Amino acid sequence: MGALLAAHAAHVLRLDFAECSDTVPDYVRAMRAAEADGTREALLAECPNADRLDDVLTPDESITLGTRLTKYAAHIRHAQTRSPRT
Repeated sequence: MGALLAAHAAHVLRLDFAECSDTVPDYVRAMRAAEADGTREALLAECPNADRLDDVLTPDESITLGTRLTKYAAHIRHAQTRSPRT
């Protein structure tokens, strides 16, 4: 599940860049959207009660949760790269 989340995050980031860039061709935007849709569908396939996920959180709550998860992941990653104190 973690690898799927990481892949989806990467695809959404690439889609966001493509959507915001003036130099990215339309076909590239379409490819980025398809990649993000594909990983989203794969994530939903792994989630129990996926048909009810939109009822669980409001859009603002979803953004807040995503932000918190990102901060926690960054903290964990940072902790793993530090050398232990002696």
